[in-house]
This record gives sequence, C-alpha cells and structure tokens, in this order.
Amino acid sequence: MSAKTSAQHSATSSFPLQFQTHRSLSLRRKLKVFLSLAILSHSVHAATLTWSGDLDNTWLSGTSGADTNWVGNTVPSNGDSLVFDLTSTSNFTLANNFTALKLGGTNAIAFTNDTLTGTGFTLTGNAVILGGNIISSGVTGTHTHTLSLNLILNGSRTINAVTGTTIVIDGSISETGGTYGFIKSGAGATMLTGINTFTGAVSVNQGSLTINSMADSASASSLGSGTTVNLGSAAQAGTLIYTGAASSTNRAVVLASSGTGGGTITNNGSGALVFAGAFSNSGSAAKTFTLGGSNTDINDFQCPLVDSSGGALSFVKTGTGAWTLSGASSFTGALSVNQGTLTLASIADSGINSAGGAGGIINIGSGTTAAGTLI
Repeated sequence: MSAKTSAQHSATSSFPLQFQTHRSLSLRRKLKVFLSLAILSHSVHAATLTWSGDLDNTWLSGTSGADTNWVGNTVPSNGDSLVFDLTSTSNFTLANNFTALKLGGTNAIAFTNDTLTGTGFTLTGNAVILGGNIISSGVTGTHTHTLSLNLILNGSRTINAVTGTTIVIDGSISETGGTYGFIKSGAGATMLTGINTFTGAVSVNQGSLTINSMADSASASSLGSGTTVNLGSAAQAGTLIYTGAASSTNRAVVLASSGTGGGTITNNGSGALVFAGAFSNSGSAAKTFTLGGSNTDINDFQCPLVDSSGGALSFVKTGTGAWTLSGASSFTGALSVNQGTLTLASIADSGINSAGGAGGIINIGSGTTAAGTLI
C-alpha cells in the first residue's frame, strides 16, 4: 500500500471515532444543561409557605395567585416547607386535602411563635411524604401540636420539641425507599400513639418520647418495627416513657451518647414491661442509666448492664413502681434505689458480675421522704 493510500485510509478510519466523540460530548453537554435546568427549576419552585387560614381550614383551597389559605396566596407543591404560626390564624384544626404531597426543606413542618399557653395546631387529612424534619420554635408557653395524619419517611427524620411543647403523632409512620429512623430532639416532649412500621432505629437524643405500644423487632408498634432504641446524645439524656398494656421486646437498648448523657426508661402503663434484648454503652464517659415509673408489676430488665469503654455506669431506680434486674451485669458504678422497689436476681461481692453489677456501693432512699426497697 502506498504512503498516500495509507494516509487516506487512516484519515477515513478515524472519522467515525471523531464523529462519535463529538456526538458524545454534545450529548453530555445537553445532559448537563438539562440537569442544571432541573435543579434550578426545583430550587425556584420549592418555597416556605406560612399558614394564614383566610378562607377555611383546608390546605388546598382557593385559587393560587389570587386567594388561598397561605400567606402570599400560593398553595403548597412538592418540595415546599410549611410553617404554622400560632399568632397568624384563628384556624387551628387543619385538613390536608392534597394527595401524595411531598414536603421538603430542612424543616418540612415548623410550628412557630409557640408563646400562647394552651394553644396548638391539629393537622388532619391525607398522608404526607416527610422530606424534612418537624420542629417547634417556641421558648415560652405550654402547648400541644397534634399530627393526626399519616407520615411517610423518605429519610431518617428528627422531631424537635422545645421546652413547653408536646408534639403528638397519632397517625401511622411508615417509610418508602429504604430503612429510616425516628429521632427525638429538644428538651420538650413527643408522643407516638399510632402503629408504626418504619424499620430504622428510634433515638431519644433529649427530652422525652412517650409510646403506648411496644413489640419485638420486625413487629409494628409505636416504636416502629426496628431493632434498636438509642437513649441520650452528647451531654443530653433521653427518656422513653411507656403508657400501654403489658408487653415485652427483644430490641437492643443503647446508651448512645459519646459524652455523659444517660438514659431513662419509665413505665407508667397498665402492665409489666420486659426488656430481653442486648444493652450497650457507647463512648468513653461515665453515665447513668435509670429505670422508673409508677407501675408495680414485675417489670424486668434482663439485659446485662455494662460500663462504657472508659467510664463507669451507675444505675438508679426512681419512682414508686417496681423493677427487676436479672442479667449478670458488670457495671462498676453505684447502684441506687432512690424510691420504689428494686429486685435483684443475684448479688455478689464488688468486682464480681451480678444482677446488681460489680460496683462497691449500694444506696437506699433519697432525700428526706423517698424510701427505697431492695429485694
């Protein structure tokens, strides 16, 4: 083959490659433009809407751009965040009449200006996909906000109830697209009273979480159907309060704080509670684990209690009710029966594992009037 012919062949054979390369670059540019427009469209579209209730109590009412129940006369769309301000409306019981509305933003639902004692919103109607957290921002007053609609998690979500606020969720909480958890933060209170099916962990980082049903992992209850209950975060303690009938669970209980934040389980229900799963203690700080409540049945914490990796765990029994420790525990802090009755399945000298731990101190009673009984 001549040099000229070879050069012509080389140029001809490279043309398809060059054409494909240019076409590929063109397609990539178009894709980038499309994605940029999509992102820009979403960011422009997503909004924070504040409830005014000028027309009635339904979320979808009136004509968008003319007159609606929302400040700015715009009705919610997918990706929006909703603000319910106690000082901006006289309609407090509201109905979501959208279908498959997906809320977004860092805080998908916010309750603001919670300064009026005894007031609160009640949200009813159709389910919403919760693409962000739920928060209350008040710092004074006593109030309860109730969500009587179903929530669908598409990520792990935090419920932040500040001091003086109680957030009640009596709709069901499910999940879509993965395994997602429920996190309680803030010094206030949250109550879960529905039968929930989400499969992630329940974390009580601060304040209290009240439930009225409990079951083994993989079984739906107020705690969902996950495997783990985390208590505490950093220097903050978390409290789980039970108000239901007799129940038992094999879920793990974790003192999850990396700092000194401990955890409390309180039974104020009508029947005994039995915890038969594992117990673990994260971090390296000294902490306190407390069992309390008014129930006097045979409440049994069977999980052996352990120190953290670098700090002693102390155990405290509070409240007028009764609890039993039946695991062979190795914690080395003090055991205190401040009030009510604590039954130990075994006891031994300090340094030896027993239901009473391996520590060297047992305290009975608290203050001038609270009496404790150790059995």
